[in-house]
Amino acid sequence: MQSDLQIGSVVKSLKGRDAGESLVVIGFQGNRVLTVNGRTRKTNKPKLKNKKHLLMGNEGIILEIPIKLAKGEKLGNQTVKKLIAEKLKQEE
Repeated sequence: MQSDLQIGSVVKSLKGRDAGESLVVIGFQGNRVLTVNGRTRKTNKPKLKNKKHLLMGNEGIILEIPIKLAKGEKLGNQTVKKLIAEKLKQEE
């Protein structure tokens, strides 16, 4: 399922200090994924995670994120937190 990762994917961290946290993919760097959550992992300093340490659940993709990034718009921490919370609430 890790091969399905794309910008805007909501994932769960399986390893590290942020294990169990919901994160959003904002980019790729080699075999690693740039992730943020707007709280502990801010948009100005995303966390590089190994793909095998991420689990893509049923949450899917937040479409606003790749659209904003493609337009070159700034992705704020408040926006990321809000979008993750909304996506997780939809899945309940």
